[in-house]
Amino acid sequence: MSVAEARSRFTDVLNNAAVRGRVTRVTNRGGKIAAVASMHVAESTEQVQDEH
Repeated sequence: MSVAEARSRFTDVLNNAAVRGRVTRVTNRGGKIAAVASMHVAESTEQVQDEH
Protein backbone atom coordinates (compact mmCIF):
# COMPACT_ATOMS: atom_id res chain seq x y z
CA MET A 1 0.00 0.00 0.00
CA SER A 2 1.39 3.40 -0.91
CA VAL A 3 2.20 6.01 1.72
CA ALA A 4 -0.64 8.19 0.43
CA GLU A 5 -3.16 5.35 0.67
CA ALA A 6 -1.92 4.30 4.11
CA ARG A 7 -2.26 7.90 5.29
CA SER A 8 -5.82 8.20 4.01
CA ARG A 9 -6.81 4.80 5.46
CA PHE A 10 -4.77 5.02 8.67
CA THR A 11 -7.63 4.02 11.00
CA ASP A 12 -8.43 0.97 8.85
CA VAL A 13 -4.74 0.00 8.66
CA LEU A 14 -4.43 0.15 12.46
CA ASN A 15 -7.65 -1.81 13.01
CA ASN A 16 -6.56 -4.45 10.50
CA ALA A 17 -3.33 -4.90 12.44
CA ALA A 18 -4.80 -4.83 15.93
CA VAL A 19 -8.01 -6.79 15.38
CA ARG A 20 -7.31 -9.01 12.37
CA GLY A 21 -3.58 -9.54 12.79
CA ARG A 22 -2.92 -8.25 9.30
CA VAL A 23 0.50 -6.88 8.37
CA THR A 24 0.31 -3.94 5.96
CA ARG A 25 3.45 -3.16 4.00
CA VAL A 26 3.86 0.49 3.11
CA THR A 27 5.63 1.48 -0.09
CA ASN A 28 7.12 4.66 -1.47
CA ARG A 29 7.73 4.85 -5.20
CA GLY A 30 7.30 1.09 -5.42
CA GLY A 31 9.83 0.20 -2.74
CA LYS A 32 8.89 -1.27 0.64
CA ILE A 33 9.72 1.21 3.41
CA ALA A 34 7.74 0.10 6.46
CA ALA A 35 5.11 -2.24 7.84
CA VAL A 36 2.22 -1.81 10.24
CA ALA A 37 1.68 -4.85 12.43
CA SER A 38 0.03 -5.76 15.71
CA MET A 39 1.92 -5.34 18.98
CA HIS A 40 2.02 -9.13 19.26
CA VAL A 41 3.94 -9.37 15.98
CA ALA A 42 6.21 -6.45 16.89
CA GLU A 43 7.03 -7.83 20.33
CA SER A 44 7.68 -11.31 18.91
CA THR A 45 10.06 -9.79 16.38
CA GLU A 46 11.86 -7.81 19.07
CA GLN A 47 12.22 -10.91 21.22
CA VAL A 48 13.77 -12.87 18.35
CA GLN A 49 16.15 -9.97 17.62
CA ASP A 50 17.17 -9.77 21.30
CA GLU A 51 17.99 -13.50 21.32
CA HIS A 52 20.45 -13.10 18.43
